[in-house]
Amino acid sequence: MKGALRVGTCGFPVARDRFFSELDAVEITSTASRLPKIETAERWKSEAPPGFTFAVRAPREIGGGDSPFRMTPALRKTVRDFGAVLAVLSPAFVVYDTSPVFYPSADHMRAMYGYFKGSGRGPWRIVWMPRGRQFETKLLTKIASDLKLMIGFDALRAEEAPRETRYWRLGGRWEGRRVSRGVSFTDTELRDAVSRCASGRESFLFLENAAMWRDARRLKHYTVTGRF
Repeated sequence: MKGALRVGTCGFPVARDRFFSELDAVEITSTASRLPKIETAERWKSEAPPGFTFAVRAPREIGGGDSPFRMTPALRKTVRDFGAVLAVLSPAFVVYDTSPVFYPSADHMRAMYGYFKGSGRGPWRIVWMPRGRQFETKLLTKIASDLKLMIGFDALRAEEAPRETRYWRLGGRWEGRRVSRGVSFTDTELRDAVSRCASGRESFLFLENAAMWRDARRLKHYTVTGRF
């Protein structure tokens, strides 16, 4: 189990010096709504220890809204500004979330393919987190292959994820079709998440629930020792 699964959180739930001393990775989420100053990104990068993994969530207007992935002049500026932040952070992953209403229509697919084939790519891996259940596994796998994307998934919905999935979030507890984030996961839930996410290859799991700091440290301890 050791080394198969790296654990982080979505955002910094505690002071960064404490965070960097205890966890291996973070998904920067604030970039979805507002890009940081370059000086802020430089500070994050300089404070992180060697080998620490950054993932960065893309601005939500790129893959969300009424016209996802359609390159308007305003979106081109957002993409350029986002690229400047990425150049500083040199993340391992850049994560694009699409909304539950993003479905595989011809227009949506044309825009998505155009964006990822024409926007330029850095040394980071691109992760697509599809929300909702509009995409069948076979289609997800084809899109990922065509566009050289990683598919990210919620760990508690792992049965719907492509077999190759190595980027996971654990956002909360599913209650019907809704996710309750105001929870702390049980030992059984965390153990189940590890069994689904640790593929034998290096994989990443980012917690996003209310108790993510406590749960992430419990989960990291379990991945190393096999005990909570």
